[in-house]
Amino acid sequence: MAHIDNFLDACDTNNVSEVRQMISAGVVNINARDSEGWPGLYIAMGYNHTEIVAILLAGRDILLDTTHSSYGWTGLHAACYNNSVESARLFLAHPACTTHIVTMLDKDGQTAEMIASNRGNQDCVRIIKEFIDKEKTKEQEDIQRLMKRLRLGDVGVEPVMLEGMTLAQIGDAIEKITAIEPTMEKGKNTLEVEHQQELQKLEVERQTLQRKLNSVLDKHAEENNLYENYCTEKKSQKEILQAELQQRLQAAQPNPPASLIPECPICMESMRPPLQIFNCSNGHLICSICRPRVNMNKCHCEALYVGRATAMEQMVRQMLGIM
Repeated sequence: MAHIDNFLDACDTNNVSEVRQMISAGVVNINARDSEGWPGLYIAMGYNHTEIVAILLAGRDILLDTTHSSYGWTGLHAACYNNSVESARLFLAHPACTTHIVTMLDKDGQTAEMIASNRGNQDCVRIIKEFIDKEKTKEQEDIQRLMKRLRLGDVGVEPVMLEGMTLAQIGDAIEKITAIEPTMEKGKNTLEVEHQQELQKLEVERQTLQRKLNSVLDKHAEENNLYENYCTEKKSQKEILQAELQQRLQAAQPNPPASLIPECPICMESMRPPLQIFNCSNGHLICSICRPRVNMNKCHCEALYVGRATAMEQMVRQMLGIM
């Protein structure tokens, strides 16, 4: 306990050589608090003892998130309260310093930046904002690099070779992974957002294409209906015109007189339907009633009757208008 009190007194009085000697001798825990809960880094930064702050920050075991046991202040809180700009700058430059540590809340819910702002210490406010902005940019760049590797399929993790690793090396490896865990989590969130945006974009494109497809289908249906109506109307017009043509032709060409209907040379009657007309091989006609009566199926010209005179029957029907 005496070593701790001596060490913290040296941090308080800016006894650089005493602080360096005790750390080199390894007789003190660099993160130890005094009886009032004050860690050495907190004390040195509060009084802006920059040389001691640099020595403490160079210590392998220094913990930046060590706080005053009552107030919950980190060394950065103390520096911002007293406007210890150079000490705050050294703290922010430490490799282990992260946005999480810089934005830690004290017992009253205040960050170091809030305390500096409330005290009017604008230089501390400025360098903290610059650090956070830089960390955000770095974090975003790290995430973008990780996303790029992911898209290239290059996100493999090297296996841990435990054999031959010292305890210090294992601790360092754990700290490195712990340090990138916030980036990993934000990377996951970034990936989810990008996936959601990509799906939303595709959904908009799908809806646009669906509307175009529906529009084209409606257009095709309308064109088909118009064409069907066109064809139907043309066919209807054709039927009307054909009927009109037939009517006008019949009106312009009256049926031949019934006197032109041939007479049977046997019974001397006009050969009107339903009589059938037969002819011989020389073309002479005879009605179906008289044909069975002729001798040996011979015409008066001695030629045989060979069959129906269907062409003549058709002409007779035409003359009588009974097609």
